[in-house]
Amino acid sequence: MRILRTTICVALLLSGLAVTGPITPVAAASPNCNSFNGGPWRASDGHPVDANLPTFNRNPFCILGQGNTGKAVQVLQIALARCNNADLGSSGADGIYGPITRNIVLFIQTANGISADGVYGPQTLRVLRWPANTGGCWRLNP
Repeated sequence: MRILRTTICVALLLSGLAVTGPITPVAAASPNCNSFNGGPWRASDGHPVDANLPTFNRNPFCILGQGNTGKAVQVLQIALARCNNADLGSSGADGIYGPITRNIVLFIQTANGISADGVYGPQTLRVLRWPANTGGCWRLNP
């Protein structure tokens, strides 16, 4: 069994499919966000809020990490800049989850006492403030 596991790991490394960072149980069980959805979601105090969240097929419990690109990343970056006092630099909300986005997410995770890996996921979703489509920023608990 050990030889088989070693062979598989070597094959993944050679193919470029190996994950280079730690895999948390949530990250292993959550798909990558592939879109966004405007809700309505529940705010932490229970009232409904229309806000754009990154989603995987309308499910907000998904992950984003360095190397991801697209509208889901851009929605996250807009929330980071508008409601979480993040400076995205000259590129702004460009839809690319690069080192700046990763470091901002890592800082927010550390500041809120949650697992700090720089990967956006369900725990990070709950500590971020999200811009409501009608104005204001809210912590959401979908």
